Amino acid sequence: MIAFAAAILSAQLAAEPTPAPAPAPDRPAKPAPSARPSDEAVRKAISATLVESGAAKAGAPQVADTSLRSDELKRFATIVADAKVPHCLHSEGLKRQPTGIGPFGVSGYAALPFVLVAAARGKCNW
Repeated sequence: MIAFAAAILSAQLAAEPTPAPAPAPDRPAKPAPSARPSDEAVRKAISATLVESGAAKAGAPQVADTSLRSDELKRFATIVADAKVPHCLHSEGLKRQPTGIGPFGVSGYAALPFVLVAAARGKCNW
């Protein structure tokens, strides 16, 4: 990115500035408009930067290292799905509330009191 900015700056400095016309003696001078690099100077700067970074050989600009990869997206989707608070009466309603007493697990209609406890504790949405 710094090389790109340096290339544009050098292209701007290399471009010949157009001389401003002399102001009429009876009118005050207008401020000069900001200098804008020509399209050709911008093209040269971009191609020089691509050649310098080696992206021109690959045929496309290189992707930054901070981009999200598919494994990171899958991990993020899993984290979001786990963070979602389920409805109490759906299949995952008790995923945050254990339905066992010690080593004994409880399921079916016997787990109904655990659903009420999970709703009271905010472990699921009622």
